[in-house]
Amino acid sequence: MIRRLLPVGLALVAMASSGRDARAQISPGIHLARAADVAGGTYGAGGSLKLSFPLAPVEVMVAGDYFFPDCTADCSFWGGSADVHFKMPFPVLTPYGAAGVVYRKYSLGGASTDHTGFGVGAGIDLGAVGFGAYAEARYEFVDPDDEFVLRLGIRF
Repeated sequence: MIRRLLPVGLALVAMASSGRDARAQISPGIHLARAADVAGGTYGAGGSLKLSFPLAPVEVMVAGDYFFPDCTADCSFWGGSADVHFKMPFPVLTPYGAAGVVYRKYSLGGASTDHTGFGVGAGIDLGAVGFGAYAEARYEFVDPDDEFVLRLGIRF
Protein backbone atom coordinates (compact mmCIF):
# COMPACT_ATOMS: atom_id res chain seq x y z
CA MET A 1 0.00 0.00 0.00
CA ILE A 2 2.75 2.45 0.95
CA ARG A 3 4.65 1.62 -2.25
CA ARG A 4 1.57 2.64 -4.25
CA LEU A 5 0.96 5.87 -2.33
CA LEU A 6 4.58 7.08 -2.25
CA PRO A 7 4.76 7.98 -5.99
CA VAL A 8 1.41 9.78 -5.75
CA GLY A 9 2.61 11.76 -2.74
CA LEU A 10 5.88 12.66 -4.45
CA ALA A 11 3.97 13.76 -7.56
CA LEU A 12 1.71 16.03 -5.45
CA VAL A 13 4.73 17.62 -3.76
CA ALA A 14 6.39 18.15 -7.15
CA MET A 15 3.22 19.75 -8.55
CA ALA A 16 2.89 22.01 -5.51
CA SER A 17 6.46 23.25 -5.78
CA SER A 18 6.84 23.31 -9.58
CA GLY A 19 7.38 26.75 -11.01
CA ARG A 20 8.06 28.24 -7.58
CA ASP A 21 11.30 29.71 -6.45
CA ALA A 22 12.84 27.82 -3.53
CA ARG A 23 13.60 31.08 -1.65
CA ALA A 24 11.41 32.55 1.04
CA GLN A 25 8.58 34.76 -0.21
CA ILE A 26 7.00 37.78 1.48
CA SER A 27 3.33 38.49 0.73
CA PRO A 28 1.52 41.58 2.05
CA GLY A 29 -2.23 41.42 2.49
CA ILE A 30 -5.30 43.33 3.63
CA HIS A 31 -8.36 41.89 5.35
CA LEU A 32 -11.74 42.54 6.88
CA ALA A 33 -12.26 41.15 10.36
CA ARG A 34 -15.07 40.35 12.77
CA ALA A 35 -14.54 40.14 16.53
CA ALA A 36 -17.50 38.27 17.95
CA ASP A 37 -17.27 39.20 21.62
CA VAL A 38 -16.23 42.85 21.99
CA ALA A 39 -19.17 45.28 22.35
CA GLY A 40 -21.59 42.58 21.22
CA GLY A 41 -19.54 41.93 18.08
CA THR A 42 -17.71 44.42 15.91
CA TYR A 43 -16.19 44.71 12.45
CA GLY A 44 -12.72 45.86 11.60
CA ALA A 45 -9.99 46.02 8.99
CA GLY A 46 -6.34 45.20 8.98
CA GLY A 47 -3.21 44.19 7.21
CA SER A 48 -0.84 41.27 7.25
CA LEU A 49 2.59 40.19 6.14
CA LYS A 50 3.21 36.51 5.42
CA LEU A 51 6.62 34.90 5.09
CA SER A 52 6.37 31.58 3.30
CA PHE A 53 8.90 28.92 2.45
CA PRO A 54 7.59 27.09 -0.65
CA LEU A 55 9.25 23.77 0.13
CA ALA A 56 8.47 23.80 3.88
CA PRO A 57 5.13 23.05 5.58
CA VAL A 58 5.28 26.20 7.76
CA GLU A 59 4.71 29.93 7.25
CA VAL A 60 4.94 32.92 9.56
CA MET A 61 2.24 35.61 9.50
CA VAL A 62 2.08 38.91 11.35
CA ALA A 63 -1.30 40.69 11.26
CA GLY A 64 -2.80 43.82 12.75
CA ASP A 65 -6.50 44.64 13.22
CA TYR A 66 -8.38 47.83 14.04
CA PHE A 67 -12.02 47.36 15.04
CA PHE A 68 -14.90 49.83 15.06
CA PRO A 69 -17.01 48.99 18.16
CA ASP A 70 -20.41 50.60 18.61
CA CYS A 71 -20.01 52.18 22.04
CA THR A 72 -21.94 54.88 23.84
CA ALA A 73 -18.65 56.35 25.13
CA ASP A 74 -15.36 57.01 23.33
CA CYS A 75 -13.87 53.54 22.81
CA SER A 76 -11.42 51.66 20.61
CA PHE A 77 -10.23 48.10 20.14
CA TRP A 78 -7.14 47.09 18.17
CA GLY A 79 -4.20 44.73 18.24
CA GLY A 80 -2.20 42.18 16.38
CA SER A 81 -0.92 38.66 16.23
CA ALA A 82 2.17 36.74 15.15
CA ASP A 83 1.40 33.16 14.11
CA VAL A 84 3.04 30.09 12.71
CA HIS A 85 0.90 28.39 10.06
CA PHE A 86 1.18 24.64 9.65
CA LYS A 87 -0.01 24.12 6.09
CA MET A 88 -1.20 21.07 4.21
CA PRO A 89 0.68 20.35 0.96
CA PHE A 90 -2.06 21.08 -1.59
CA PRO A 91 -1.11 23.14 -4.65
CA VAL A 92 -3.86 25.79 -5.03
CA LEU A 93 -6.23 25.53 -2.05
CA THR A 94 -4.05 25.27 1.07
CA PRO A 95 -5.65 24.61 4.47
CA TYR A 96 -3.61 25.41 7.57
CA GLY A 97 -3.64 25.34 11.33
CA ALA A 98 -2.29 28.38 13.20
CA ALA A 99 -0.87 29.09 16.63
CA GLY A 100 0.80 32.20 18.00
CA VAL A 101 0.86 35.20 20.29
CA VAL A 102 -1.75 37.96 20.48
CA TYR A 103 -1.67 41.58 21.67
CA ARG A 104 -4.90 43.55 22.20
CA LYS A 105 -5.54 47.11 23.42
CA TYR A 106 -8.94 48.19 24.71
CA SER A 107 -9.82 51.85 25.38
CA LEU A 108 -13.01 53.14 26.96
CA GLY A 109 -13.55 56.79 27.89
CA GLY A 110 -9.85 57.64 28.16
CA ALA A 111 -8.84 54.56 30.17
CA SER A 112 -7.00 51.85 28.26
CA THR A 113 -5.72 48.39 29.01
CA ASP A 114 -3.21 46.20 27.21
CA HIS A 115 -3.53 42.43 27.12
CA THR A 116 -1.37 39.66 25.71
CA GLY A 117 -2.17 36.02 25.22
CA PHE A 118 -2.12 33.30 22.61
CA GLY A 119 -4.34 32.29 19.75
CA VAL A 120 -5.15 29.16 17.80
CA GLY A 121 -7.09 28.80 14.61
CA ALA A 122 -7.54 27.35 11.18
CA GLY A 123 -7.65 28.91 7.77
CA ILE A 124 -7.44 28.39 4.07
CA ASP A 125 -5.29 30.11 1.44
CA LEU A 126 -6.37 30.27 -2.18
CA GLY A 127 -3.42 30.94 -4.46
CA ALA A 128 -3.90 32.52 -7.87
CA VAL A 129 -1.65 34.16 -10.44
CA GLY A 130 -0.51 37.50 -9.05
CA PHE A 131 -2.68 37.49 -5.93
CA GLY A 132 -4.36 35.20 -3.44
CA ALA A 133 -7.18 35.15 -0.93
CA TYR A 134 -7.44 33.80 2.59
CA ALA A 135 -10.03 33.12 5.26
CA GLU A 136 -9.20 32.43 8.88
CA ALA A 137 -11.10 31.64 12.07
CA ARG A 138 -9.20 32.00 15.32
CA TYR A 139 -9.84 31.87 19.04
CA GLU A 140 -7.73 34.19 21.15
CA PHE A 141 -7.06 33.48 24.81
CA VAL A 142 -6.52 37.03 26.08
CA ASP A 143 -7.48 37.88 29.67
CA PRO A 144 -9.89 39.20 30.78
CA ASP A 145 -12.00 38.47 27.67
CA ASP A 146 -11.29 35.69 25.22
CA GLU A 147 -12.12 36.59 21.64
CA PHE A 148 -13.31 34.77 18.52
CA VAL A 149 -12.03 36.52 15.36
CA LEU A 150 -12.78 35.90 11.69
CA ARG A 151 -10.57 37.32 8.92
CA LEU A 152 -11.23 37.44 5.17
CA GLY A 153 -8.58 38.99 2.97
CA ILE A 154 -6.49 39.18 -0.17
CA ARG A 155 -2.72 38.91 -0.72
CA PHE A 156 -0.56 40.63 -3.27
